[in-house]
Amino acid sequence: AEGRVRSAVNVIEDISVVKRAEERASFLSRAGALLGSSLDIEVTIQRTARLIVPGLADWCSVDLAAPGGRVELVALAHADPDKVAHGHELRRRYPPDLSREDGLGQVLRTGQPRLYPDIPPELLAGGAVDAEHLELLQSIGFSSALVVPLAIGPRIIGAMTWVTAESRRRYGQEDLELATDLAARAAVAVENARVHAARVEIATVLQSALLPSALPPAPGWQSAAHYQAAGEANEVGGDFYDLVLLEDGKGARAAALTARTRHTLVTAAQLQGGDPRAGLTQINETLRTSADSELCSVAVLVARGAELTTVSAGHPLPLL
Repeated sequence: AEGRVRSAVNVIEDISVVKRAEERASFLSRAGALLGSSLDIEVTIQRTARLIVPGLADWCSVDLAAPGGRVELVALAHADPDKVAHGHELRRRYPPDLSREDGLGQVLRTGQPRLYPDIPPELLAGGAVDAEHLELLQSIGFSSALVVPLAIGPRIIGAMTWVTAESRRRYGQEDLELATDLAARAAVAVENARVHAARVEIATVLQSALLPSALPPAPGWQSAAHYQAAGEANEVGGDFYDLVLLEDGKGARAAALTARTRHTLVTAAQLQGGDPRAGLTQINETLRTSADSELCSVAVLVARGAELTTVSAGHPLPLL
């Protein structure tokens, strides 16, 4: 009878292990889909924290490494918004000491997770700066905590912290493994968002150098421009536009144009007089004899009073 009881207990334990594994896999799958649904760093990190609270933690915070050996708190979650505000104020007044031999600083330095199944009073006292800080920490009612790194290969880009308080839950090794797996997915999502943000910034800088920041006012005319690079993945293209005011029908702002885009801007820069065809003929000869042998198309509109003269060099004519 005793053997049958032990056998039944073992079966129940096996079922429990399988069920926990299935729940863990399902949670990580949902988390991965949610984390991959945005390329905004702040949104990505906030979603990471909200995945945890309140089901797995009473508090969840995410810190990212910042220049100068600092960290930036980019997400803090709790089921009670008032407590979130209290947590932000506490963090502002008492930023973490990253030189300590444990906690957040150690995880960021070593890349190794830390598990605190219990948080005894002496641990809080050791992390407090003064009596008021200790009193504030005690008011939260910490029960258990864990800190896991956000890592891309050997590079540590931040850390995620789970804390239990009012729920009185105690973290164990399984919780630490789950947090580590989630942190790995979150790190990839954050890095993807960073790469996307850097790409957008580069494209914006390139496009701002290529295109005029504003069109100059032309007497008797109203002008507007819209630019969109072709292709869904492109933020910047190789084409340009500009509006140049001619002085007494002669010359163009060559110096302002030549820095924007190699041959096509050289073309516009060499327009002379009221007839752009002479400039286009000249640049055509320049392009034919250049070592690069690059091609470009040009459309030029010259406005005189209420008249527009259109000159096209291999470029589609204006729609209207």
